[in-house]
Amino acid sequence: MAFVTLGNTVSVSAGPTVTVANIQTTTNTFRVLNANATGYSYAGVYSTYADALVAHHPTTGDAAGGSSVGIAPTQNEIIVGNFGPNAIAGTVYVAVITGASSGQLVQITPVKPV
Repeated sequence: MAFVTLGNTVSVSAGPTVTVANIQTTTNTFRVLNANATGYSYAGVYSTYADALVAHHPTTGDAAGGSSVGIAPTQNEIIVGNFGPNAIAGTVYVAVITGASSGQLVQITPVKPV
């Protein structure tokens, strides 16, 4: 599947406490790249800051998982927001967290499937 970039890439330094990027956009779909060579990052796309702020990563033995998608080192995932397939005009909130380490670079790009 191909994608069209809809805005600038936002880089965040993620750690074990959630980091929320407020992105002004017209999409609910983002390409999220974990640029770290060794550690996993977890990301989710939300319609409200409050939802993004409580995002968490899965823990061992947690049957419910977490509220975020795991991204392996140096890999990327396409993540669609928790507010359905319809894009919203305005601010979208992307939450990023890591399992343990700090300073993991994560790059977030708003995209549209073509």
